[in-house]
Amino acid sequence: MQKIKLPTKKFSVSFRVFCGLLILFLNLFLIAESDPMPLSNVRYWAYQIQDLDVSGNINKIADSQYDMVVIEPTVTYDPDFNAKNMVSQIKNSKASDGTHRKLVIAYIDIGQAEEWRWYWGNHQTFEEYGQCKTSYINQIRQWAPWVVACDPDGWGGNYPVAFWDNDWKVRLAR
Repeated sequence: MQKIKLPTKKFSVSFRVFCGLLILFLNLFLIAESDPMPLSNVRYWAYQIQDLDVSGNINKIADSQYDMVVIEPTVTYDPDFNAKNMVSQIKNSKASDGTHRKLVIAYIDIGQAEEWRWYWGNHQTFEEYGQCKTSYINQIRQWAPWVVACDPDGWGGNYPVAFWDNDWKVRLAR
């Protein structure tokens, strides 16, 4: 059996170059693609808490060059709105550098309930009556004991809540 002698120096340089290119390829196309843009690298960001259920708006956000998007996944009148798919679509879209995915941050108001949200359901609303009154709070507390008062800033249809209340936590997590 004849031994084949490979030129050691050339082979090791070529092998190092190959390994370097392989690592670069893996980082650029496989690993970094699933990583969100690090917060310290965010240059462009958006804050979108309205009209997320309007046709085409999620696509516009996903197609944008934002590095980070703050969204409110609960801000829809449609109880069938698929917030999980919305977040997934945005998370799987590219950031401005074309390598990382967008960083998605959810805005959820845990300290305030609003009449127009899904958790209010078909219960009576009082916003159209103007200034909040204690009698409204007493009626609301019959079905929502986590509502504690009228909004101190006078925002009609908004109520501070006992954010530590288990029923409130369950409603928000729905």
